[in-house]
Amino acid sequence: MDTIQEERSLDSETIQLPLVLDLDHTLIKTDLFFEALVLFLKANPLNIFVVFIWLLRGRAFLKRQLAHSVELTID
Repeated sequence: MDTIQEERSLDSETIQLPLVLDLDHTLIKTDLFFEALVLFLKANPLNIFVVFIWLLRGRAFLKRQLAHSVELTID
């Protein structure tokens, strides 16, 4: 993900907010990993045990398995 720092002034304080872009440079509101995880667990709450087993093999493996297991609808 690309991040671009944006500065905003608020009551004489400068706050830096990240601008989050997806890999195809579109703005997104949430992390797709968490959306996929929620959909996977909503399908069957017992999948939480599968998630922990996948996590033992690494975060990249978990993300890959979620990507293959869940179909996200993009509006």
